[in-house]
Amino acid sequence: TIIRPILEYPYTTLSKISNKSKMRLQVVQNDGIRFVKNIKRSDRKNMKTIHEELKLEPLNVRVDRLSNKIINFPEFDLHIPL
Repeated sequence: TIIRPILEYPYTTLSKISNKSKMRLQVVQNDGIRFVKNIKRSDRKNMKTIHEELKLEPLNVRVDRLSNKIINFPEFDLHIPL
């Protein structure tokens, strides 16, 4: 609850970073999840399964969804007629 917003902010900018940088952030999120759930890397638990159990979206999926939500939000129509 405290760390996730720090990792994700600002998501509109994060959606434009390289895939390598997104993967690095995902590793940070996964390490945090492992720490909280007391799961060791040697336990060989599938992170996709853990994300599903915790009802957490992977960072890249969440960032893309949130940035698309803002970009496609109808109240923020930036089209200005001339």
